[in-house]
Amino acid sequence: VTSDVPEWNYDNNYDNATVLVLKPVKTADKNITLLNETVLYNLTVTNVGDAVYVDNLTITDSFPDGVKYIRTVDVINADLVEGPNSADGNKTVSWVITNIPVGATAVIQVEALAIRFNVQINNETIAYPDGHNTTVNNTIKVLGVDLAVEKSADRKEYFVNDTVVWTIKVSNANNATATAINVKLTDILPAEFTILSYNVTNGTFDLNTCVWTISSMGAGDVETLTIVTRATAAGQFTNHARVTSDVPEWNYSNNYDNATV
Repeated sequence: VTSDVPEWNYDNNYDNATVLVLKPVKTADKNITLLNETVLYNLTVTNVGDAVYVDNLTITDSFPDGVKYIRTVDVINADLVEGPNSADGNKTVSWVITNIPVGATAVIQVEALAIRFNVQINNETIAYPDGHNTTVNNTIKVLGVDLAVEKSADRKEYFVNDTVVWTIKVSNANNATATAINVKLTDILPAEFTILSYNVTNGTFDLNTCVWTISSMGAGDVETLTIVTRATAAGQFTNHARVTSDVPEWNYSNNYDNATV
């Protein structure tokens, strides 16, 4: 400040205020992943001001139910004061960093595991020394398949030498475009039944191994295997069926079914 009138003290004619400007961003090395695959998150804070950031900055990563914290890979362009810390079983993990150079981007690299399918939102919260917080997030989509088996017979009771028709349905329920690759259904047919014929809506069936192979099944696909057999002995018999795939599933409880006659 100045004036046309002379002053007796010019020392207080000047003053300034300094603020530090940080820009937080949360990224991942992939936006779409499969179930049980790892994801590398980058928790970043860029110092866009004109001074080194020397205060302690607390960064907290909040993991959704579908993402599991594995480890902290590295801290780049900042000094790690404390962490990683967690008090709730790694649902939230925090670090304290300092000394972010001018124009530099401090990066905390975090490895996590996708444990549930569907959209997963991961939040990064920056806690500043003055008490205010800023939150940014990152969204990934976890793809997974859910193969299910339904096994049935055309009747519950037969006589010896009757024809028994077994029907096996395999379906793929999933959240998006994940495809079940190399689907194999094994039909454990009791020895008391002789196969007369079979039919599949897709894939191939091996009479020697009783393995039905389907190269791929997309979202909502349903395929059917029909096996016509002859009962050669009296008794109670159970036919078991089990399906597998090269792609991890989010639900294995429905991969088995059986029918008893």
